Amino acid sequence: MRTTEKGLIAERGEEEYETRENPIVNALVLDTWQAIEEGRITILSAVRSILSREDIWGEDLDAMDGLAERVTAHIETILIEGMDVAVKKVAGSGSVKS
Repeated sequence: MRTTEKGLIAERGEEEYETRENPIVNALVLDTWQAIEEGRITILSAVRSILSREDIWGEDLDAMDGLAERVTAHIETILIEGMDVAVKKVAGSGSVKS
């Protein structure tokens, strides 16, 4: 991932795509992902930190029982098995609570 004047540029396989979040969210995601890749934080702690940002969500989403763990599990599936598998698992379960 990298930032440009247009926003955050992410990669999907060999292709790049532009995210359309606000600059605060883009910076947060970029900094957080870099910390994960450097081993300074775990995916779960990153998810909890982002979910707890009331200035972004309007409430502390980390307070929702089990949400951080479910989001973390989905991110790990994406990283290990790829997006196609992750989407099929969610779609096949009929719920994002898989």
